[in-house]
Amino acid sequence: MCLHHVDDLMFTGSSRTEKLTANALDKAYKRTISTDGVFLGMQVSKGVDGSISLTQSGYTEEILSKCSMADCKPVAYPMQTNVEDLTLDSSSSHALPGVEYRTVVGLLLYLSTHTRPDISYAVGWLSRFLEAPTSVQWLVVKRVLRYLRGTTHLGVCFGKARQLPFHLLAYCDADFAGCVATRASTGGYLFLLGGDPIAWRSFRHKIKCLSSVESEYVTMSETAKTNAWLRQLTESVGIKQTAPTPFYADNQGAICLAQSLTASRSRIKHLALKYHFIRGEVENKSVAIYWIPTDGELADPFTKALNGVMIKSFRGALLGYSPTDASIVRNQAKQLNSSAELVEPKVDKST
Repeated sequence: MCLHHVDDLMFTGSSRTEKLTANALDKAYKRTISTDGVFLGMQVSKGVDGSISLTQSGYTEEILSKCSMADCKPVAYPMQTNVEDLTLDSSSSHALPGVEYRTVVGLLLYLSTHTRPDISYAVGWLSRFLEAPTSVQWLVVKRVLRYLRGTTHLGVCFGKARQLPFHLLAYCDADFAGCVATRASTGGYLFLLGGDPIAWRSFRHKIKCLSSVESEYVTMSETAKTNAWLRQLTESVGIKQTAPTPFYADNQGAICLAQSLTASRSRIKHLALKYHFIRGEVENKSVAIYWIPTDGELADPFTKALNGVMIKSFRGALLGYSPTDASIVRNQAKQLNSSAELVEPKVDKST
């Protein structure tokens, strides 16, 4: 397997394959071999238990130094829960130069999309103000940096759940009308493969949803699109997904809409065709949707700002340090949904 980005290469395989590839590269190019395990700013390390970790501690330290925050006091969570209300109070805010703000947010964006899903919502929220940032947004930037100051060692971890099969598992959630300025909803999802995080996203909806059911339904469709791509990707590397991907959501109304091809058509006929993509995926048995309580919804941190206690409780699963056992979650969901008509994924034990 070879990972290629501009002039950076990472490949893995058998000893014979690595030797043949290295010889071919030496004939055509002048190679510089990394001895510290760094690839595109990410430190790759192997634990004593066989797990592999991706961290960006060095990159994070560079960000802190550029912002003169290397000696700042750490905080327990990246964003205050009342930050949306602060944006409406213009009396205590003033405009900032956009260049410096956009530079810092861009640096944080690279961090959040590669190894730090726990700051995805905060960075996504900051990205909404790239054109006209104020002192309120800058205070949030400084808080995110203070949070990183105390967690520079964290990153995503793979292989903690080696006993689990390589099956996709998804969590999706939405915060209805959470943006107080535009009343747009915020959606988020998290994909696990064998209990390890492989894809995540926090995004603001492009349309104005009229209910929490609609906002969750739209998020499900966005999640289903990523699921279709991930199923193709895993199959291309020899990990065929023989069962529907379990989606876990905490809104039963949205689940009913996604599973029914005829019910409540009048209530959602105003939605664009692309937002009904989830129905086709359920019908094709590429997706099976289950209800899960909100306190077990791992996509919740991608939709709103959470306090320190909640961030800490979710962080282990988000980063892969406390892998989520798909079979346990599936059994819990099955018990909770025993009265509902759901499609139970058939897990291939031979994988």
